[in-house]
Amino acid sequence: MMNSLNMNKSLLSAIATTVLFSLPVSALATVGGGQRIEMVGYEPTDKKVYILRHFDDGRGRLPQLYYYDLKAKYPQPLVEVRSIYINPKTKKFDENDDQDTFFTQKLHSIKQRTITLKPDYVSTKIKVNSLTERKEKVTSWLEDMGELTQYKFNYKVLTGDGKYASSNQTATAYKVCLMDSGVIYRIPNQPYAVTTVSYTGTLMEGGYTFEDAVLLREGK
Repeated sequence: MMNSLNMNKSLLSAIATTVLFSLPVSALATVGGGQRIEMVGYEPTDKKVYILRHFDDGRGRLPQLYYYDLKAKYPQPLVEVRSIYINPKTKKFDENDDQDTFFTQKLHSIKQRTITLKPDYVSTKIKVNSLTERKEKVTSWLEDMGELTQYKFNYKVLTGDGKYASSNQTATAYKVCLMDSGVIYRIPNQPYAVTTVSYTGTLMEGGYTFEDAVLLREGK
Protein backbone atom coordinates (compact mmCIF):
# COMPACT_ATOMS: atom_id res chain seq x y z
CA MET A 1 0.00 0.00 0.00
CA MET A 2 2.77 2.41 0.96
CA ASN A 3 4.70 1.62 -2.22
CA SER A 4 1.53 2.30 -4.23
CA LEU A 5 1.09 5.73 -2.57
CA ASN A 6 4.73 6.59 -3.23
CA MET A 7 4.35 5.59 -6.86
CA ASN A 8 1.21 7.73 -7.20
CA LYS A 9 3.01 10.72 -5.64
CA SER A 10 5.95 10.26 -8.01
CA LEU A 11 3.61 9.99 -10.98
CA LEU A 12 1.72 13.14 -9.97
CA SER A 13 5.00 14.98 -9.45
CA ALA A 14 6.24 13.94 -12.88
CA ILE A 15 2.96 15.05 -14.50
CA ALA A 16 3.07 18.40 -12.71
CA THR A 17 6.67 18.96 -13.81
CA THR A 18 5.80 18.07 -17.41
CA VAL A 19 2.87 20.49 -17.45
CA LEU A 20 4.96 23.23 -15.87
CA PHE A 21 7.70 23.01 -18.46
CA SER A 22 5.20 22.76 -21.31
CA LEU A 23 3.80 26.21 -20.46
CA PRO A 24 5.13 29.20 -22.38
CA VAL A 25 7.51 31.43 -20.46
CA SER A 26 5.05 34.33 -20.65
CA ALA A 27 2.46 32.23 -18.81
CA LEU A 28 4.85 31.63 -15.92
CA ALA A 29 5.91 35.24 -15.56
CA THR A 30 3.80 37.75 -13.69
CA VAL A 31 1.94 40.26 -15.82
CA GLY A 32 1.29 42.66 -12.98
CA GLY A 33 3.86 45.11 -11.71
CA GLY A 34 4.69 48.62 -10.72
CA GLN A 35 6.13 51.52 -12.68
CA ARG A 36 9.08 53.56 -11.44
CA ILE A 37 10.95 56.65 -12.59
CA GLU A 38 14.71 56.90 -13.16
CA MET A 39 16.32 60.32 -13.57
CA VAL A 40 18.69 60.00 -16.53
CA GLY A 41 20.11 63.54 -16.47
CA TYR A 42 20.12 67.02 -17.96
CA GLU A 43 21.50 67.73 -21.44
CA PRO A 44 22.57 71.42 -21.31
CA THR A 45 23.02 72.04 -25.05
CA ASP A 46 19.45 71.15 -26.02
CA LYS A 47 18.20 71.96 -22.52
CA LYS A 48 16.43 68.64 -22.15
CA VAL A 49 15.80 66.72 -18.92
CA TYR A 50 15.67 62.98 -19.64
CA ILE A 51 13.82 60.43 -17.53
CA LEU A 52 13.08 56.71 -17.90
CA ARG A 53 9.89 54.96 -16.91
CA HIS A 54 10.56 51.33 -15.95
CA PHE A 55 7.81 48.70 -16.21
CA ASP A 56 8.31 46.03 -13.56
CA ASP A 57 5.62 43.68 -14.84
CA GLY A 58 7.70 40.87 -16.35
CA ARG A 59 6.46 41.46 -19.89
CA GLY A 60 9.88 42.36 -21.22
CA ARG A 61 8.99 45.87 -22.36
CA LEU A 62 11.95 48.21 -22.61
CA PRO A 63 11.86 51.25 -20.30
CA GLN A 64 10.30 54.27 -21.97
CA LEU A 65 12.48 57.35 -22.43
CA TYR A 66 10.99 60.84 -22.13
CA TYR A 67 12.28 64.38 -21.85
CA TYR A 68 11.19 67.82 -20.69
CA ASP A 69 12.09 70.47 -23.25
CA LEU A 70 13.15 73.46 -21.15
CA LYS A 71 13.56 75.63 -24.27
CA ALA A 72 9.84 75.43 -24.90
CA LYS A 73 7.52 78.10 -23.58
CA TYR A 74 5.60 75.38 -21.79
CA PRO A 75 8.02 72.48 -21.01
CA GLN A 76 5.22 70.13 -20.06
CA PRO A 77 4.01 67.54 -20.82
CA LEU A 78 6.81 65.01 -21.18
CA VAL A 79 7.86 64.25 -24.75
CA GLU A 80 8.06 60.55 -25.61
CA VAL A 81 11.23 59.44 -27.42
CA ARG A 82 10.59 56.84 -30.13
CA SER A 83 13.74 56.93 -32.28
CA ILE A 84 15.81 54.67 -30.02
CA TYR A 85 13.21 51.90 -30.25
CA ILE A 86 13.51 51.33 -34.00
CA ASN A 87 14.46 47.73 -34.65
CA PRO A 88 17.53 47.80 -36.97
CA LYS A 89 16.35 44.65 -38.76
CA THR A 90 12.68 45.45 -39.32
CA LYS A 91 13.08 49.27 -39.30
CA LYS A 92 9.90 49.35 -37.22
CA PHE A 93 9.10 50.61 -33.74
CA ASP A 94 9.74 47.78 -31.27
CA GLU A 95 9.40 48.33 -27.53
CA ASN A 96 10.02 44.64 -26.78
CA ASP A 97 13.41 44.22 -28.45
CA ASP A 98 14.83 41.02 -26.98
CA GLN A 99 18.40 41.96 -27.81
CA ASP A 100 17.96 45.67 -26.90
CA THR A 101 21.44 46.34 -28.32
CA PHE A 102 20.35 49.33 -30.39
CA PHE A 103 18.35 50.76 -27.49
CA THR A 104 21.22 50.30 -25.04
CA GLN A 105 23.73 51.97 -27.35
CA LYS A 106 21.50 54.96 -28.01
CA LEU A 107 20.61 55.37 -24.34
CA HIS A 108 24.29 55.19 -23.39
CA SER A 109 25.07 57.89 -25.95
CA ILE A 110 22.38 60.15 -24.43
CA LYS A 111 23.64 59.52 -20.90
CA GLN A 112 27.16 60.52 -21.91
CA ARG A 113 25.85 63.95 -22.94
CA THR A 114 23.90 64.56 -19.77
CA ILE A 115 24.71 65.97 -16.35
CA THR A 116 23.72 63.63 -13.53
CA LEU A 117 20.97 65.09 -11.37
CA LYS A 118 21.62 64.66 -7.66
CA PRO A 119 18.73 64.21 -5.21
CA ASP A 120 18.07 67.05 -2.80
CA TYR A 121 16.06 65.96 0.24
CA VAL A 122 13.60 68.76 0.98
CA SER A 123 10.11 68.97 2.39
CA THR A 124 7.45 68.57 -0.31
CA LYS A 125 3.67 68.45 -0.14
CA ILE A 126 0.78 67.68 -2.45
CA LYS A 127 -2.16 70.04 -2.77
CA VAL A 128 -5.17 68.23 -4.20
CA ASN A 129 -7.29 70.71 -6.17
CA SER A 130 -10.07 68.26 -7.00
CA LEU A 131 -10.87 64.57 -6.70
CA THR A 132 -13.46 62.70 -8.74
CA GLU A 133 -14.40 59.06 -8.58
CA ARG A 134 -16.25 56.56 -10.72
CA LYS A 135 -17.01 52.88 -10.37
CA GLU A 136 -16.26 50.45 -13.13
CA LYS A 137 -16.35 46.70 -13.58
CA VAL A 138 -12.97 45.40 -14.63
CA THR A 139 -12.32 41.96 -16.09
CA SER A 140 -8.85 40.81 -17.09
CA TRP A 141 -7.78 37.55 -18.67
CA LEU A 142 -6.28 36.60 -15.30
CA GLU A 143 -9.36 37.11 -13.16
CA ASP A 144 -12.63 38.96 -12.77
CA MET A 145 -11.60 41.93 -10.65
CA GLY A 146 -15.21 42.95 -10.06
CA GLU A 147 -16.32 46.53 -9.55
CA LEU A 148 -13.55 48.95 -8.71
CA THR A 149 -13.56 52.58 -7.68
CA GLN A 150 -11.28 54.70 -9.82
CA TYR A 151 -10.07 58.06 -8.52
CA LYS A 152 -8.86 60.92 -10.67
CA PHE A 153 -6.71 63.48 -8.88
CA ASN A 154 -6.06 67.03 -10.01
CA TYR A 155 -3.18 68.25 -7.90
CA LYS A 156 -0.06 70.40 -7.52
CA VAL A 157 3.25 69.69 -5.79
CA LEU A 158 4.96 72.38 -3.72
CA THR A 159 8.16 72.44 -1.72
CA GLY A 160 7.77 73.21 1.96
CA ASP A 161 9.76 76.43 1.68
CA GLY A 162 7.50 77.67 -1.14
CA LYS A 163 10.44 77.99 -3.51
CA TYR A 164 9.21 75.52 -6.14
CA ALA A 165 5.75 74.57 -7.36
CA SER A 166 4.33 72.51 -10.20
CA SER A 167 1.53 73.32 -12.61
CA ASN A 168 -1.70 71.31 -12.34
CA GLN A 169 -1.16 67.55 -12.65
CA THR A 170 -3.51 64.58 -13.01
CA ALA A 171 -3.27 60.98 -11.86
CA THR A 172 -5.68 58.04 -12.07
CA ALA A 173 -5.46 55.83 -8.99
CA TYR A 174 -7.33 53.00 -7.28
CA LYS A 175 -6.88 54.22 -3.72
CA VAL A 176 -7.46 57.68 -2.29
CA CYS A 177 -3.79 58.29 -1.71
CA LEU A 178 -1.03 60.29 -3.40
CA MET A 179 2.47 60.13 -1.94
CA ASP A 180 5.13 62.79 -2.41
CA SER A 181 8.76 61.67 -2.40
CA GLY A 182 10.36 64.44 -0.35
CA VAL A 183 13.12 64.57 -2.96
CA ILE A 184 13.72 67.08 -5.75
CA TYR A 185 16.33 67.09 -8.51
CA ARG A 186 17.42 70.66 -9.28
CA ILE A 187 18.31 71.45 -12.89
CA PRO A 188 21.67 73.26 -13.16
CA ASN A 189 21.38 76.93 -14.21
CA GLN A 190 17.62 76.59 -14.72
CA PRO A 191 14.64 77.67 -12.60
CA TYR A 192 13.37 74.08 -12.65
CA ALA A 193 13.49 70.92 -10.56
CA VAL A 194 11.94 67.46 -10.94
CA THR A 195 10.26 65.36 -8.27
CA THR A 196 8.10 62.23 -8.23
CA VAL A 197 4.64 61.30 -6.97
CA SER A 198 3.46 57.74 -6.37
CA TYR A 199 0.02 56.11 -6.14
CA THR A 200 -1.75 52.77 -6.58
CA GLY A 201 -1.98 52.58 -10.36
CA THR A 202 -3.54 49.12 -10.63
CA LEU A 203 -5.22 46.62 -8.29
CA MET A 204 -4.01 43.61 -10.28
CA GLU A 205 -2.46 40.96 -7.99
CA GLY A 206 -3.27 43.01 -4.91
CA GLY A 207 -2.14 46.36 -6.27
CA TYR A 208 1.06 47.93 -7.56
CA THR A 209 2.58 51.36 -7.14
CA PHE A 210 3.01 53.67 -10.13
CA GLU A 211 5.37 56.62 -10.05
CA ASP A 212 5.11 59.81 -12.11
CA ALA A 213 7.65 62.55 -12.72
CA VAL A 214 6.56 66.11 -11.92
CA LEU A 215 8.30 69.25 -13.16
CA LEU A 216 8.58 72.09 -10.63
CA ARG A 217 9.34 75.71 -11.36
CA GLU A 218 11.04 78.16 -9.06
CA GLY A 219 9.04 81.15 -7.85
CA LYS A 220 5.81 79.96 -9.41
